[in-house]
Amino acid sequence: MNKEFSQKNEMCNEFDQMDDIPNEESELKRNKRLEKADDFYYINNLDLDITEEEKEEIRHINVLYLDDDIDVLDSYKSMHRMDFNIFTTTDPMEARHIIATEEIHIIITDQKMPLMTGLQFFTMICHEYPKPIRVLLTGYANLNKVAEALRSNIIYKHIAKPFTPNKMRQEIKNATEMYYLRCEIREANDPLVETNY
Repeated sequence: MNKEFSQKNEMCNEFDQMDDIPNEESELKRNKRLEKADDFYYINNLDLDITEEEKEEIRHINVLYLDDDIDVLDSYKSMHRMDFNIFTTTDPMEARHIIATEEIHIIITDQKMPLMTGLQFFTMICHEYPKPIRVLLTGYANLNKVAEALRSNIIYKHIAKPFTPNKMRQEIKNATEMYYLRCEIREANDPLVETNY
């Protein structure tokens, strides 16, 4: 039994335990719930692209991608060179310099790197440069550490590898919305804060 089927069965079992109804009626309701669960997982797993209007909204966004694999960075730039502005580097210290000298809106980094992990990099820069939205790419990672980083606001989100261009555009759109929402909150909380982010 795969994980997805097991999750759907658990959902249905929880509902069945709440219903005080005959077995036959329970089985009919269970089958309907399974059909709805199938629809949910199908829609949730579709590799849908964002709209043309949404693509236009993210075109001006500056995204920094840190990864120790130059081939991965080249591939990323090739996939998204028309989608948004891309800065790439294999060096965490150079990444820090880019953040200090450019208006970076979103930072993406791989978790597994030789000089430091992605979480270590984000921990190093998050207090000095809190504005960019921080996204962690994970293959095999310590999920406890990732969960703790999410709770502590070290990262905004983690994305499992591999990912499709559509998936990345969707995540960049969501991160962009979060970036500007946080800017609005800062301005509302501090009327003296600079408005030109």
